[in-house]
Amino acid sequence: MRLSCAFAAFTCAAARSINRVPLFDYETKHLEHTCLEYGRLLAFDTEGPTPLPRECKPGPGDAGWPSRVTWAALNRTLDGALIRTVPLAAPCYKSWGVYDAEKCHSVTVNWTKPALHDSDATSVMWPLWQGRSCLPTGSTCTLGAYPAYAVNATTVKQIQLAVNFARNLGLRIVVKNTGHDYQGRSSGAGALSIWTHNLQQLRHMPDFVLGGFAGQALHVGAGVQTRAIAEAAEEHGASVVGGMCASVGYAGGYFAGGGHSPLSGLFGLAADHVLAINVVTPDGRFTTATADRNADLYWALRGGGGGTFGVTTVHTTTLQLSFQTSAGVGDETFWQGVRAYFANFDRMTRAGIYAYTNLRRNSPLFQNASYSLALEPIVAPNISIESLTRVMEPVLDDLTKLGIPYKSSAKHFTSYNSAWADAWPPEQGQVAEPNSVDGSRLFPRGVWNDPAGFEASFKAIRGVVEAGYDITAFAMAPRNPFGADNAANPALRHCIAFFTTSILLPSSPTPKQLEAAQNTMLNDILSSWRQAAPFDKLGGSYANEGNVGEPNWQQDFYGDNYGRLLRIKRRWDPSGLFYVPAGVGSEAWEVRTEGQGIQTQNGPLCRRRTRHG
Repeated sequence: MRLSCAFAAFTCAAARSINRVPLFDYETKHLEHTCLEYGRLLAFDTEGPTPLPRECKPGPGDAGWPSRVTWAALNRTLDGALIRTVPLAAPCYKSWGVYDAEKCHSVTVNWTKPALHDSDATSVMWPLWQGRSCLPTGSTCTLGAYPAYAVNATTVKQIQLAVNFARNLGLRIVVKNTGHDYQGRSSGAGALSIWTHNLQQLRHMPDFVLGGFAGQALHVGAGVQTRAIAEAAEEHGASVVGGMCASVGYAGGYFAGGGHSPLSGLFGLAADHVLAINVVTPDGRFTTATADRNADLYWALRGGGGGTFGVTTVHTTTLQLSFQTSAGVGDETFWQGVRAYFANFDRMTRAGIYAYTNLRRNSPLFQNASYSLALEPIVAPNISIESLTRVMEPVLDDLTKLGIPYKSSAKHFTSYNSAWADAWPPEQGQVAEPNSVDGSRLFPRGVWNDPAGFEASFKAIRGVVEAGYDITAFAMAPRNPFGADNAANPALRHCIAFFTTSILLPSSPTPKQLEAAQNTMLNDILSSWRQAAPFDKLGGSYANEGNVGEPNWQQDFYGDNYGRLLRIKRRWDPSGLFYVPAGVGSEAWEVRTEGQGIQTQNGPLCRRRTRHG
């Protein structure tokens, strides 16, 4: 087969909308089944070659890996959008031929800032899952789990070509938006990556009508981040249900777990507000998923890609509160204060409040304090300062009775976006730390409001902090005021509290240290939380902030939805082209790694061996 034939392709003119869902200019440039001439390597699923039944996806140097000539030909069909990966920190090493002391310094000082990784085609914000193969302060730099190539997607056509090429050659494929991910879903050794971050278009539609919806909506490109959407909504006197972190790609992985938000107590999950999703499916075709078109895909994908989002208008109040141990406040008194705060979660969440709390032992922010609690902050949509004070009054009264001094202040904002920007400034926090092992648990209202269940939960949470691990506690109870039917974990619908924690290791942990930390997280910390908030009592974990090693990840991340999700996965992706760790259908695959101490993406992706295999 000649390459000129194998890669011949052109694009026909496309309509400006699909099923009344508008398209951006970059979406009109897509491949159509009825008007294409192409070679076998770029054919759609039903017309392309059947990949050889390999045990593992090929990587560089393996049989079946495309030649440089083939990659170059693909690049021509992509209009030069193919990027051969050079690790972000490669300028710090002479082995890649790009050594540059000035660039190395810039990468090093900005390494923990999201913007650095946003703007790179393959870098991710949690290099632990990438295999820590090229850190700016390391001793060696290899490709590791960085994808071998990436497509800088600026048109749908380029995404389709990448999907078809990878599927027809049996390659691993991953998708990266910003790389803000706890589980390594944007990394993969030997993969072809589709980088969607530059699909930045955003359009306000004042009178959008689709199905039973009529009103304001935003049409959002896959690469648009939370802050840009929030600002666009505010320009039109509206608010959008989005998370705390401004750098998260709104239409990327944020929706995969439902997307909780400071507005969730009032308006539900982000996934509840997705009206339509324009998507390239595993067979390479471009389509739209709505309640009336590809309804099963619409149910499963909400939280998975660019679409059209409903927006609402609110005013918002925030409140800061902190207290700590001191000369007059011993450890036991402090924990009585924490108990009083936790006991008020039912009252707070029924008012639609979303509270973000740090609970620490020996925090450097509180000198001479063995324990500290800091709300950063409480967000109360559509609640005045006076009303918020009344909701929090039982907690403040209990702290006073216990003799615990506290600091508290409230602010009122005329829009949610201004409150959000004040509470969580851009670039707050750090990313790209290669030495943190994380985990989380959703605690259901039924357990929390049961005296025995509350005691068991409080004991499990206190035990983790006393063992020396920081906790972030969210008082949140996402509502479903519009009756949305989607694939969000049912545990999110029943939760009253969400707890996350991490084990922080030395800056360059050994594989044995990582293995020990993961065992502690899964078998000690999270085990105690699972016992306190079990699955059969509507407990679970939030997939976007969970531990990829959860032993029962199907039920913890997806709940009773998993069976239906797996059936949809098998219908739309029968070959398992799209794999992510702890994703639907991923139990059929495994990444084979050795000597890394923890499951990373730095190894070949292979079909899981059977018991007799």
